[in-house]
Amino acid sequence: MVLIYYFSVYFGAKLFVYKQLIAGYDLIIKSNGWIGTIEYNPVPEYFVPLLNDFHDLSVPLDIKRDISESEEPLFTIYHYINDLGNVSGDDFRLQANWWS
Repeated sequence: MVLIYYFSVYFGAKLFVYKQLIAGYDLIIKSNGWIGTIEYNPVPEYFVPLLNDFHDLSVPLDIKRDISESEEPLFTIYHYINDLGNVSGDDFRLQANWWS
């Protein structure tokens, strides 16, 4: 069996053979900075977000056009996967603005 990981993410990967757990691994696929995806099924489209600073991620104009012209709802997700050490998400705040 071949698994394809389309996203940079952390997985608690497990290998089963005939319903028996053989091995478990912590698997982190780093993103090498911020990366954006448009959630096309089954394979997402990747883009590098415009990063003015840590507090301002923007979608490039051609991606905005693709999203606004789509008849199906599309999701845009930003990913930043890296080993951040002992950083806590207990005091996290996100503000999102829609463009016109």
